Amino acid sequence: MKILQINNFHYLRGGAERAYFNTAKVLAEYGHEVAFFSMKHSKNITSRWSKYFINHIDYQDEKNSLFKKIKTVLKIFYNWQARNNLEKLLKEFKPDVAHLHNIYHQLSPSIIDTLKKHYIPIVITLHDYKLICPNYKLFSKNKVCYKCKGGKYYNCFLRRCVKNSFAKSLLMMIEMYLHHKILKIYNKVDLFIAPSEFMKNICIEFGIPAEKIKVVYNFVALVALEAASEANTESYLLYFGRLSEEKGINVLLKAMKKVNSDIKLKIVGDGPEHENYKLQITNYKLNNQVELIGPKYGEELDNLIINAKAVIIPSIWQENMPLSMLESMALGKVVIASKIGGIPEVIKNGENGILFNSNDSDSLVEKINQLREININNMGINAITTMKNFSSRKYYKDIINIYNMAIR
Repeated sequence: MKILQINNFHYLRGGAERAYFNTAKVLAEYGHEVAFFSMKHSKNITSRWSKYFINHIDYQDEKNSLFKKIKTVLKIFYNWQARNNLEKLLKEFKPDVAHLHNIYHQLSPSIIDTLKKHYIPIVITLHDYKLICPNYKLFSKNKVCYKCKGGKYYNCFLRRCVKNSFAKSLLMMIEMYLHHKILKIYNKVDLFIAPSEFMKNICIEFGIPAEKIKVVYNFVALVALEAASEANTESYLLYFGRLSEEKGINVLLKAMKKVNSDIKLKIVGDGPEHENYKLQITNYKLNNQVELIGPKYGEELDNLIINAKAVIIPSIWQENMPLSMLESMALGKVVIASKIGGIPEVIKNGENGILFNSNDSDSLVEKINQLREININNMGINAITTMKNFSSRKYYKDIINIYNMAIR
């Protein structure tokens, strides 16, 4: 089968990109031909298909002239370069199916029209809530938000849900009305892949037809399972991921104020709240307990996970199916995570991990203190056993089945 993988970014930027590359790798291992369509970027992984990639779009570039800023913003609604470049790629590659990941804002849904023009079946993985929420999080004003349910996207503008800006919120409101109410462009998608039952159910609640959504859990590579072994577990806790408000790191820092001073925390990653968390650590007098060590990848990150006492996922938004959870469990780690979103579908409290009440630092403190009482090794073994159900082989079978359904 010839499969076209499409995503805004063609380098390891976040969870969506890891899923994008992992999917392509698995498909290639099983003998399928894979092509890519994305944006140009200096960090891009080399691809023979990069000649068709569109120019890099940076909505945060302050150096752009007013005219260029307006021209760039218009691409949010419909990117003609993406549509035209994809047309050229399709003539060469002629895919049997197109698998889209995050295409919003940069590539834009314009590419859906091109794919449909050539009668190519379309599958989209829902890595976040962008299909139903203008700010993609279902999270606003520091709490879970369903205000736009029923297509009431004007609430995004009224509440300044995008970076607390009326202008940016207005743009996202217009985008949602254009794509969903006027062009109805997502109606042309054949199937949606939800990485959790929670994601599927919430999308159905917001109006997406149930028969168009199929659940396929993300997977962890078997090499990660094989790498899990006896480690010199140290006394530190670990958070790794994006440093943004919905990730609940402020809840974690509040909890660190209340635990014994001999418990250390390493925070791995970067994001818009980096400086705020740095200041919060100082204000809480946690400089000797908490270490911000920036982003880490590959073997270096694996070693940090393996040697940690436990991995903390303190999210206060409705996590879909975080790869940080799956990767940590695959490496035999106890994960202490918020009881929210799709997380409880995997972690069974007290068996293969620990759940605490979301946005409740006292609940988190209680669970951290439990680490002294439980058998960490046994819980880690249970975590690895759970992850054997999240193998690349099972993912491959599920994804190919969905491709065939879309083709039919």
